Order: sequence, then structure tokens, then C-alpha cells
Amino acid sequence: MSPRPGRRVATLRARLLAAAGVALSLPEPTARAEGGYVSGGVLAGGALATGRDASAGSIGAELSWSHYRARCCWDGGLGGFLQAQRYYGDGASYRFAAGYQYPGALGFEAGAGVRVGERGTSPQLHLAPFFSIGLAHVALRASPAIGPYGSELGLFIGLKLPVPYGDPPPQGFSSGRPLRVGDEARVAPLVSGRVTGW
Repeated sequence: MSPRPGRRVATLRARLLAAAGVALSLPEPTARAEGGYVSGGVLAGGALATGRDASAGSIGAELSWSHYRARCCWDGGLGGFLQAQRYYGDGASYRFAAGYQYPGALGFEAGAGVRVGERGTSPQLHLAPFFSIGLAHVALRASPAIGPYGSELGLFIGLKLPVPYGDPPPQGFSSGRPLRVGDEARVAPLVSGRVTGW
């Protein structure tokens, strides 16, 4: 003999309430401590300049800082960069730049630069989306400029050695969050019924 419809509804309700109670009793995800990387390395690439300038190869150095905050609502962080480059094939000029960096596997740099050389000085903007994983860094840089050297569009490849501090995410997947914090598994917010701390 099958249970009455009223009893089936009561049983289903009790099971749903029990499942909801288990889900809501799970611990809130543990926030990792803040941390990041200070990275230094080399840059090489080429820039295609506007006007009478021909394309020019360059080599240089970059120092960058990436900081990842605990309980952030996105997977990236904040940071900054400093660059110095020497250009070849255009009468030997130099470029210096500094600015803000949104770090991660896919990130973005925005700042200001200046290119100086035999022709004079060209102030520039520095706008560069980049891909970075492990030691490798590839950036497509647009540099609108005024002055004798004109604007540039360039592709640059870098190798940087990251030195960690605090408790940063793994460098191999720098825009992600670890699945474990210490010995404790991270719990997804939809499972735990909470939306903070992920």
C-alpha cells in the first residue's frame, strides 16, 4: 500500500529542510591572507611607429608589483610597473614608462612613458593588455604620443622572475584562486549558501 499524498509531501519537505540545513551549516570559505609578487626581468620586442619612423627593435628591463587582496570580488588584484628600454634601428633612443597594472593571467597596464633620443623627446601614453603565466609575459602595447618619435604599436615578450610575499595565489595560474587553503578545502559559495570570501 503506497503512502498517502499528504505523507509523501511531508517526507519530501523534511528531506529538503534537512539538505538545506546541511548546506547552511557548512563553514564559510576561509579567506586567504593578502600577498603578491615583486617581479623583475627582461623585455624584448618590436614597435611599429607612425609617421616617418620605421619599425624598431628594442630590449629592456621591467620591474613589476602584483598584490592580491583577501576576499576580493574578482580574481585579479592591483599593482604597478616600471620599464626601461633601448631602441635599435631608429638612431638609438630610450623609452621609460611607469603606471598601474591589473595583474593576472590576462591583465592590463595603463600608464605614461617618454621616449628620448637624438630627435628629442616624445611623451607617450602606455596602454597594454598582456598574457602572463609563470615566467613568461606577452604584451601588445599601444603608445599614443606627441613629439618627434610619434605613436607606436608593439609586441613585446618578457621573462620575469616572481618573488612572492605574503600568501599570493599560485604563480602558474596567477589570476585564479587555489582550491585549497592550507589543509582546508575551499567551499564554493553556492554550495555553502554564502557569496563572500570566494
